[in-house]
Amino acid sequence: MDFLEGEHDLPPYRDRAAAGGASEAGGSAGPGGSLTGKIIRINGASQKVAISRLAGGGVRIEGADGIRNGKTVLLLVAGGPVIELSVRWVIGDQAGAIVLGR
Repeated sequence: MDFLEGEHDLPPYRDRAAAGGASEAGGSAGPGGSLTGKIIRINGASQKVAISRLAGGGVRIEGADGIRNGKTVLLLVAGGPVIELSVRWVIGDQAGAIVLGR
């Protein structure tokens, strides 16, 4: 599945976590095709996140504490490619990013 193509609304991360869809290990597909994975920052730090919206070469990331606007990060999702992202906005624990190198 090429999850970067098209537009997809995914259930909010907190709803998936309550339903058992957010994996502790990360990198899994939960109910309704929701995605969890890991963000790796340039300094090597990593954290588990949820991808709540995919559209037009961009992603909405939930659980993005510590991610900063303007930074480049890597997104790892089990069974998928490593995706280089440029963070465009951050509000609380949510961030929006565009896919680089497409």
